[in-house]
Amino acid sequence: MSWLRAGRDSGGHPALDTTTHGYHRLMATPQLPNPPLHHLRFTRYELKSGVSFSTQTGTAGPWTGIYVLEFRDGQEYVGQTVNLPSRLAAHRRRWPDLVAARFAPVPQDDLDQFEQAMINERQEQGLGLRNQIGVIASAEPIKLDLAEDDADLPEWLTAEFGVPRIGERWQEPKGPLMATAAQAEAARKLSQRADYGDIVLLLALYVAKVINTRPDLTECKEWYVSALPSTNRARNHHRLSAISVNNAEVLVICEGRDDQTRPWETFWFMNTAPVDMPRWAADETYAGYYHTTGVVTRVFGNRAIDLAALLTDRKVLDAARLLAHGLLRKGPGLYARYHSFCLADDVFQAVREIAVGWPAGHLVDDEWLAGKGLGRAQLADQPRPRGRRLRPNLSVPLVRSNTNRAA
Repeated sequence: MSWLRAGRDSGGHPALDTTTHGYHRLMATPQLPNPPLHHLRFTRYELKSGVSFSTQTGTAGPWTGIYVLEFRDGQEYVGQTVNLPSRLAAHRRRWPDLVAARFAPVPQDDLDQFEQAMINERQEQGLGLRNQIGVIASAEPIKLDLAEDDADLPEWLTAEFGVPRIGERWQEPKGPLMATAAQAEAARKLSQRADYGDIVLLLALYVAKVINTRPDLTECKEWYVSALPSTNRARNHHRLSAISVNNAEVLVICEGRDDQTRPWETFWFMNTAPVDMPRWAADETYAGYYHTTGVVTRVFGNRAIDLAALLTDRKVLDAARLLAHGLLRKGPGLYARYHSFCLADDVFQAVREIAVGWPAGHLVDDEWLAGKGLGRAQLADQPRPRGRRLRPNLSVPLVRSNTNRAA
């Protein structure tokens, strides 16, 4: 990926210079300007049991802005939304002790800044917040036994990591029933690509290894997969697919080129909690930042087999799970309408095949290891030989391109 250039920001932190290819410059510790909070005009709504917010208010909005939830124990939750009734409905399903909500209209472009400023103000005042800010504060191995005596906890939260269990989802396609015409067409176009098998395998590896615990139960609720999304498109760069958890991207598959005279190159990047990547992957590792998570480690690769190898490294896998499951615990995000059930159908079929051959390290074959100068027992952390790029021209497709998918 010659057109990816590592740089440094003014504070000496690693940054990603991708101004030509549609990314924002990501720094390890960006500072958002604090907007004037006294300009916000909040209206308080007491939430009545058994009555929807839309029925209670009798108004259609607009409902784009900042909201503050109030709970019986005195805690609060600060959030942003473009559809307050829908967002409140999700929160009420999650928190039965929710008693009231305050809402202030804010332009959509200013939501991030006002939300972060509101959170910062309450943290400085020592107020109790239920926001899970900085979900990746450490890279300790994740544990899911948060409340063993709570019989109401969902299965994905209490399950142990291991061979992925997906119920009957792999043989119950949802695309024909759930996808809109536009979503079905985007999935059909994506499936006609020669590298569609690799794209599906990349997505399936992440779902199987990282989300792992009953991903069929959280699909289109807490995590989403898109097909040919329209975000961050540019003349020499566009996205092919992405997995998002809550409101943050965790795995993105793109294609880019240096200029219009160069061929397109498919690549991926994965966000994890801060972690030291294996030395063979260090040259493609950068620092990133999301306001919902804080600093992340971002690693790039060209092939599905690169991701399979990374996820055999326990430190990398734990860091990826820490980010993903911290976001899962934050609840539903805003991207359900972009979820591609057609693509997810193929992804779950591939997850099933990965489970049959568990662990996914079996995908890392001897040719790839030889190209890295590694032995199988020393895969996790080996120095990178100098003088050559270690990007094999190798793919391991599990799902073949389906050119006959119905639109």
